[in-house]
Amino acid sequence: MTATQWRTVLVDADLVNVVAAVDVAVERLAVVEHMTKAEVGRGLFGMLDGLLSSYRRARRVSTDVRRFVPPDELAEQAVILFELQSALRDLTQAAIDWVVAGAGVLHSLMSSQLRLRVHNLVGALVEEGSGPPASEDVFERSLGLSEATLTAGDGHSYQSRILVEWGSQQVALDERLFSQLPHLLDPAVQLTSKVRVHAASLLAVPHCLPAHAAAVAGHALVVRALSDRREIALAAIADGANDESAMWFTHRRRVAAIEAFNAASHTEDKVVPACDMYFAVLEGDVSRTAGTVLRLLGRNVEPDMTLGRTEQDLACETKESMCQLLRSCIDTEWRNAIAHDQVRWDARSQRMLMRGKTVTPDEVARVTSLARDVCAGFETGVAVALNHAGNPNHNPSTVVDSTAWDSHAMRELGARGVSVLGYRRVGAELQLDVPPLDSGSLLPVFRAVFDVSSSIPEDLSWVIGQDGRPDIIVEATTLDTAADVVRSVGDSVHAVAVDAGALVLCAGALAKHGVSRAAMANTVAGLAAATVVGERNRLKTRALLDEANGRTDLTQTIVLIEHAVRAAAKITGVPELDAFAQLLSEQVAQHRMFDNNANPFRQIDHARRPISLASFPWLSSTTPQSGPV
Repeated sequence: MTATQWRTVLVDADLVNVVAAVDVAVERLAVVEHMTKAEVGRGLFGMLDGLLSSYRRARRVSTDVRRFVPPDELAEQAVILFELQSALRDLTQAAIDWVVAGAGVLHSLMSSQLRLRVHNLVGALVEEGSGPPASEDVFERSLGLSEATLTAGDGHSYQSRILVEWGSQQVALDERLFSQLPHLLDPAVQLTSKVRVHAASLLAVPHCLPAHAAAVAGHALVVRALSDRREIALAAIADGANDESAMWFTHRRRVAAIEAFNAASHTEDKVVPACDMYFAVLEGDVSRTAGTVLRLLGRNVEPDMTLGRTEQDLACETKESMCQLLRSCIDTEWRNAIAHDQVRWDARSQRMLMRGKTVTPDEVARVTSLARDVCAGFETGVAVALNHAGNPNHNPSTVVDSTAWDSHAMRELGARGVSVLGYRRVGAELQLDVPPLDSGSLLPVFRAVFDVSSSIPEDLSWVIGQDGRPDIIVEATTLDTAADVVRSVGDSVHAVAVDAGALVLCAGALAKHGVSRAAMANTVAGLAAATVVGERNRLKTRALLDEANGRTDLTQTIVLIEHAVRAAAKITGVPELDAFAQLLSEQVAQHRMFDNNANPFRQIDHARRPISLASFPWLSSTTPQSGPV
């Protein structure tokens, strides 16, 4: 973790006040020497219970903090924290011993080295951990990834960018997750793309302590709910997935408020964006998360249940840590003051007045950030628990929210190596912005679009934009045609099926762009030839051992690519492609497919050569002249 994250852990733990409560409890025991025997009998045990309660809380909090490892530059803090735990134990034990030995001994030791040691250790934690925030790359520190790369785009498409990075170093990055999240992940369970995104994001949150606590609590809650009330639990989770459009709206409101907050020149200018971000997260993320939590606990949650009623229900679940975490995020006085325009600004104190409470804009922003991290932690815990349970929620028919499918598309594109910088829906179009493509990354985009579109239950056209270059337009009808081609030959050659689908998509995009017939004929035939020849070369070794099976596989490939070329001919209106499809068909009758001397694929191999970068108008900022179509 970064130094800033570590400092935030100390602040969120409220360690200073937690330790001070132990010291106060010890000091209260000093009055024992002035008590009568009757007063001692009535009050001493209550004071001892108070001391033990304060100590147990301090031990629990410090243990939670010690689950995190400070960065190298603050490594001494881990040692200080360990010594603080020991000092608190020694102080508590000594105080009890003093009482047993007699009040006079207790009084004489009130300013003992033990209390001084505790005080000094807490001071060392606060002093060393309160330096100016460093400029740190949280993803670099936790995962070894560049934050600039991962944040170069909007928040929703971030999923694609991180999974692109994962594709090149999956084993190493999975190991990082397992080593840093042993309280959440089981190395025996295969990670999914969704879990990887959630877990990686959890490592990057500002408020690690409550976020990780929420992840653990959410995981435990889902495990229990799946065991005790499985159908209710799955329904609650499915409803959450179908509310992703609202989550996205809340996210955008919060981001806009944060930008305005950070741009403010004066403290007073932060008031409105601070209120906006708190209200959006409270009524959005916190309210939705609380509703899911209460349903997982078996409670009935009305669709229009107020936040006040939600808080009351959370308060009733005194033994459920997730409920207590959510309650810590809710201040109904703040919420009502914002909702009813009852926020006032005190220029003298530079503080906001909200129904009798005073607070700074920075404090409101901090609570908002903490609340969002608690909700994000819960979402991570849910994803991990479902994955451990075999993902019983994977029922596409239950998901109707378009933003949920867009999230699915972002993850699937990233898993296939396509990095997305931004996306939006306009009517029946899914518009993507991607980094500049080259000859090595263009065809993988077509393959990914074909593969991913088949898993989305909507007929969408895809518009892929690059800065300063023409758009790549893949119409929904082209996608349907490509799917028909693959269905016509079954699923026995899936790897080549994606290539065939990409071939049809490329032909449709070329036609939509308006390139010349000659360019379309050369490009499509060249891509088809490259696929067939590439498969023939790949299958040569197998054919040496089993020519019959090798011949069968190659025949299926040729038939599939032939169908794809015929579909491309129909889309583009280029008759030369029909002729090339016929040439492919004739190869099926060849009995010596793998004979190097006879080389029956000479004509097909020749078709690969006309392809050049100029064949693809999307690889340059200058659009080539279009010929007649």
